[in-house]
Amino acid sequence: MYEEQQTKEISVRDFLRVVFRHKWILITLFTVATTVVAVMNIMSPVLYESQARVLVRRGQMESAVYARYRYLPWEEEISSELETVKSQAVLARAEDILKDRLDEAGLDRRPVILRRNVNVDVVKESNVLAISYLHSDPDMAQFGADAVSRAYMEHYQEAGNIERVGEFFVTEIEGVEGEMYGLRAARGEFLEEAKLTFSKNEQDQLERRIEEYKNRLKELRLEISKREALLETQRRAVEDGFETRIPKLRDSSYGDASVITQTKMELAKLKAERDAMAAQYTEKYPPLAALKKRIKVLEGQLRSEVLDKINLEEMDLEILRNEEKTLTQSLSESEGRLLAILEKQGRYRQMELDLEALEERYKQLKETEIQTKIAQATSPDWRVTLLTPASEAIARKTKDYVRMALAPIFSLLIGLALVFFIESLDHSIKTPADAEEALGIPVLASLWEIKKT
Repeated sequence: MYEEQQTKEISVRDFLRVVFRHKWILITLFTVATTVVAVMNIMSPVLYESQARVLVRRGQMESAVYARYRYLPWEEEISSELETVKSQAVLARAEDILKDRLDEAGLDRRPVILRRNVNVDVVKESNVLAISYLHSDPDMAQFGADAVSRAYMEHYQEAGNIERVGEFFVTEIEGVEGEMYGLRAARGEFLEEAKLTFSKNEQDQLERRIEEYKNRLKELRLEISKREALLETQRRAVEDGFETRIPKLRDSSYGDASVITQTKMELAKLKAERDAMAAQYTEKYPPLAALKKRIKVLEGQLRSEVLDKINLEEMDLEILRNEEKTLTQSLSESEGRLLAILEKQGRYRQMELDLEALEERYKQLKETEIQTKIAQATSPDWRVTLLTPASEAIARKTKDYVRMALAPIFSLLIGLALVFFIESLDHSIKTPADAEEALGIPVLASLWEIKKT
């Protein structure tokens, strides 16, 4: 019951009472917004726009050599052309054209083309581009539109310029001819300096000689290894007094080993007799003492003979080592000579391959030059054509009345939102409804505020 009464009390009068209570907030926001918009419109410069229209031929030539065109979807191709108009290369060329135009007109102005002032639009669904330029000076607007449109046209004219393509081929062909001449001269000097002959006899002889050296070295090193092992066995036998082993000897160029062999056999026989006699008799037994003395004499003789034989074997081994050293040196020299010949042949062969590549490059350039001239002669000589030159500049958007009207309206809406936000933060009693809500009893009467005079 109380909630229904409170709902009925909230009316337009309460809304207006809140608005009038904070009227200065609304008035201030409205005045500031209106003043700012008015000042901005008054202070904003008047811009002038000049427009030129060009027709773009669709399709992009794959290269200057072949008169074939690559077509993209209309939207993609036109979008690419819009960006090309505002590219750095075109704008830089437009500044040069603008400078020449200003010099002709006798105007002392900076020849600057600002990208943000260049506008490019498509005329309906066609290949016609409307190129416009904005400037505070009407003459500069017209000159700028003319410069950008001419620079865009020259951009494509230079891309397919037959003279520039011809200069490219002349430069490339002359460069290849110079390299061929220099390489032929270097090849002749190399042949004379290296005294290189292409006979296979010397190379084959060196290869056979190297193979013989390698085989002989292999055999020689195996023989040296065997003799070193045998000498080591003999030295150890001498060191331990022939107790554990009797060395195996071989015949050599220094004498017969049969005497040592007989001594070894006799010594072995005496040792066997000694061992048998020692098992039956004591050390003082005269025949046993004589036998030991005989064994000692034979061991001395064997030791002397073996040492002489070892010395002779070492001399023989040293001869083999000297032969190995000589063969190794000869092998190294032969391999060096063969490597030098192969390097010279490889360098000469590389010169031949480089010369063949240059000759092929020269042939391709000449053929491509002819194809390019044919393609240029049979393809259209225009890519972009001017439909309408830059028009006289006209003022554009001198006063923005829509902004002047919308700014005060939005300021009122923001002010109302701010007023009711402030009102929601104020919890004091201002209306009969607030009193009823706070006290919980109905208001029977109210008095108007009496101002003091």
